[in-house]
Amino acid sequence: MSRTVRLILILTLALAACKAGRSDLTSLESPLSRPIAFDSPLPNLTVVDAATPVSQPPADLGLVMGTLKPVRGELRSVPLSGVSLYLAPLIHSTDGQSAMAKHNAKYDPKAAIDEAGRFVFPNVEPDVYALVYSSVISEFLVKEPGSNKDLLITVEAGQIADLGEIRVEIH
Repeated sequence: MSRTVRLILILTLALAACKAGRSDLTSLESPLSRPIAFDSPLPNLTVVDAATPVSQPPADLGLVMGTLKPVRGELRSVPLSGVSLYLAPLIHSTDGQSAMAKHNAKYDPKAAIDEAGRFVFPNVEPDVYALVYSSVISEFLVKEPGSNKDLLITVEAGQIADLGEIRVEIH
């Protein structure tokens, strides 16, 4: 038997075996079992449309709001699509003298940003937070205007922290 005939015979048998094992499936059915529904362990984050007027937060929680103005060299504005803001809690050293931000996008409060750059963090636990700028290409802590210090936000129970306009230079 020639080599070509053997190869055709082997390929024919292989294709027949593949079709035989999948004959009970239509083109839209999956051989995998259906996923099981479960409750997510993640907290239900409340995202508020930034254009909605804000109301006084509950007595035990705070609210943070402001307007983000990302710019790139010579004050050219940067589009806000794909940009998110987070409040990252601080971790303090054992002596209480220094702190660093601990950002986790799954758990940190996240703000919706409208086309004008307005954002609102509703129902935030009282604490001190750093503001995190996050986009598809970069993620960093927002600095205080005209400074190299991280912008820290103190959230107090029952209070609104209005940050005003925040200019962020994107490199």
